[in-house]
Amino acid sequence: MFRVVTNTVIICERGRMHKIDFGPWLQTDIEARKWAAYFEKTGLYDTVSLQSNGQTGAAHGFDEDEISR
Repeated sequence: MFRVVTNTVIICERGRMHKIDFGPWLQTDIEARKWAAYFEKTGLYDTVSLQSNGQTGAAHGFDEDEISR
């Protein structure tokens, strides 16, 4: 299973903070990549990446838990 992780730097009273959002788990990497592409196009996030829980990663040829975009 895969999910999209977004990271944004927010400037507030205490200074700069990172806001990290973990999306819901999706069944396929294809579906997760489509959502990641959508979030990247919005321009609202500093980074957008995919994360795998390892259950289907080997079947798709991925060795690492996180796939950078």
